[in-house]
Amino acid sequence: MATSGVTAVTGNPIVVTIHGINSAGKWQEDVSGALGVHFEFRTVKYRHYRWLGGLKLVAEPWVLALAAACPFAILWLPWGWVALLTIALLGASWPARKIRYICAWTSVRRQLSDHLRSAPGYVIAHSMGSHFACRAIQESSDFALWRVILVGCVAPEGFPWGDVLKRTEGTRPDAVRNEVAPMDRIVRLAQKARWWMPYALFGGAGAIGFQPISATIHDVKEPSEVCTPCQQANGPIHNVWYNYGGHSSSFVGKAHGAIFWLPFFWGYDPAQYRLFHALSRRAHISMLEKKFDELMATQARLHATGWGGKDGSLDASLRSAFAYHAVTPNATQLDRAATLVWQKIVNAQQAVDRKGAESAALCLNPTVAVALAVEEILG
Repeated sequence: MATSGVTAVTGNPIVVTIHGINSAGKWQEDVSGALGVHFEFRTVKYRHYRWLGGLKLVAEPWVLALAAACPFAILWLPWGWVALLTIALLGASWPARKIRYICAWTSVRRQLSDHLRSAPGYVIAHSMGSHFACRAIQESSDFALWRVILVGCVAPEGFPWGDVLKRTEGTRPDAVRNEVAPMDRIVRLAQKARWWMPYALFGGAGAIGFQPISATIHDVKEPSEVCTPCQQANGPIHNVWYNYGGHSSSFVGKAHGAIFWLPFFWGYDPAQYRLFHALSRRAHISMLEKKFDELMATQARLHATGWGGKDGSLDASLRSAFAYHAVTPNATQLDRAATLVWQKIVNAQQAVDRKGAESAALCLNPTVAVALAVEEILG
């Protein structure tokens, strides 16, 4: 996948999460708890579609309720007037739904602006939240987004990314990860009912991906795959296919965010990042089992393996870190540093569920682990 050259987390970058309809957004707190040590999480909440969300998109329930109550007016009015009033209210429920939508969009846009006015940030948006995120991107509001994750995306598959990406840097996202689940029935329904929606930007991008596939939009057929077209030229938009996922599968447990979302936000290819973490665990297990030949082979592979960052391999990253301190490392220092890196990464993996181990969890980012390992050796 495309990288933006972001190889380390500095300070506390902002991540804004936007929930969907029929939801209070509990997943927003869950994601914040899992990844909060790395970012400053801020939530966008809106109550306009908390209940009966699907109905509210196509008709205003309060107006429908008045229409349902009209027959009782026959006690005071002629039946003809009652029928006419009922028909009028039923018809009014259609345009009235747009008032609710405008109120919801105004609230979401204001919150996004409040959260991101001071500095650009990242966004995770689910379902209806993905619609609001894409509308904010299209309208080039008074805030900037770096990287965007869309889950259960109900934006149109033909979203005009070409026009968005022509804008100057800082007014458009650097990269977008669209998690596609072809079995997502909610997105399929949004795709079929797009003409009934209160605004134009609805469709099936979360079930069939953004189209057309091009130099700008890449397809990744499995979440564990490296994006092949990016080996030639980075693409800013990626459809990442989860062929057995549903509308909210990404929010089950902490692992998904740690394995796929963290590296994406850091500018790493998630598949390469996952491989580097797996090799680190393998080295750790080999050491525990005293399989030293296997440990040496795994460590040799680690030296030549990267995590999708700009340096390409662990060795190259270590040499850059030593060079920052004006030191040219010898083979012994490189090997010792590599050992410290995978040890810190494994310790970070184990710290994810441990309270009070937030500082150790920072080393989930291999670049941070490299910097700390080199500093430890140079002491």
